[in-house]
Amino acid sequence: MLEAVKGNDKISESEIRRRLLLLKEHVDKEEENLKEARKHNLIDLWKTKNMFKYCLVLYLNLFVNGFVGYGISLNIGDFGAIADIVSNLCQVYVFKRWRRIPVMISILWLNLSTILRIAIAMSIRFFGDFAFHLAYVQSTEIIPTTMRQLGVGSCTVSIRVGSIMAPFIREF
Repeated sequence: MLEAVKGNDKISESEIRRRLLLLKEHVDKEEENLKEARKHNLIDLWKTKNMFKYCLVLYLNLFVNGFVGYGISLNIGDFGAIADIVSNLCQVYVFKRWRRIPVMISILWLNLSTILRIAIAMSIRFFGDFAFHLAYVQSTEIIPTTMRQLGVGSCTVSIRVGSIMAPFIREF
């Protein structure tokens, strides 16, 4: 750097050395300030009553969203299997006892109910994902800037706990 300045006669070499020394001192002070900066923890996030309430609501909301979202996507394949078993058992009896027109009308209604069930499951999935993303973005807006990384991380933990618990509900 000094060799580049030698070709430029506007600033003397001693002035460059003085400015570099000042820059080094400034950088060293900034590093010391960063080392002394206080690290925040969850207790700092929950110190005030309002932030504690906000965090509890966010944790519960994101827990439920993770639980429902993962539970629906995990169990979406089971929707059709139960209906197929019941309908196959009933169709033998119905075809022997009833005439053709009532059977066709009932089949039409059953198909519409199946489509309705799929539409309801998809709308639950859609609105659940919508609520999940909305709550996740809202968590970044509610938590103060100095603790945002910690707050969003703790919210993510509540999402993961809900997602982890979803498969175990199948056992009940």
